[in-house]
Amino acid sequence: MLKGKVGLITGATGGMGSQTAKLAAKYGAIVVANYHNSEERAKLLLKDIRKTSSKSIAIKADVSKKVEVDKMIKEILTDFKRIDAVVNNANAPIAHKPFSAVEWADFQKQLDV
Repeated sequence: MLKGKVGLITGATGGMGSQTAKLAAKYGAIVVANYHNSEERAKLLLKDIRKTSSKSIAIKADVSKKVEVDKMIKEILTDFKRIDAVVNNANAPIAHKPFSAVEWADFQKQLDV
């Protein structure tokens, strides 16, 4: 079902993102692993997923910034001509506080990413 499909996974170097990338690669997807800060983890992830998905790549981009997203999309389309699936796993840092203290602005910050 995923064989040969191009999948963009944002926040791919975190726990859920990296596991999603590995699973997608295992099922034959060409994984585009987006990361923001952790280049070392992106390299390690790419090394792992290229065992089953040799065309996979990692792209650094802050998905909260439109100009960086546009650049990332352009690079993907140049390399692969399409994007078949997107897993929006990136998130913005959020202060740890009781749920009753969470305000709409906290939720909106996550939605904006």
